[in-house]
Amino acid sequence: KKIQKKLSKYFKIVPEYKQEVRFFYYKSLGIKFNKVLDIGAYLGTWKDMFEKIFPESKILMIEANREKEEILKKKVNI
Repeated sequence: KKIQKKLSKYFKIVPEYKQEVRFFYYKSLGIKFNKVLDIGAYLGTWKDMFEKIFPESKILMIEANREKEEILKKKVNI
């Protein structure tokens, strides 16, 4: 924390504590994500959060656990 505080005087540090906060920060900078890979999608909760912030993004979810396949299929708009 002390190092981050010192560095923040020279660099704009993106908060590390919540992904959602970082994504809103990126959006405030005008950064757009056209295509995104969610590797290890599991239940798709990350996709849900990201899609609320960047609804125009196309997200490909990849999950090795076949037991989660039906859950993830329900989250895909086909």
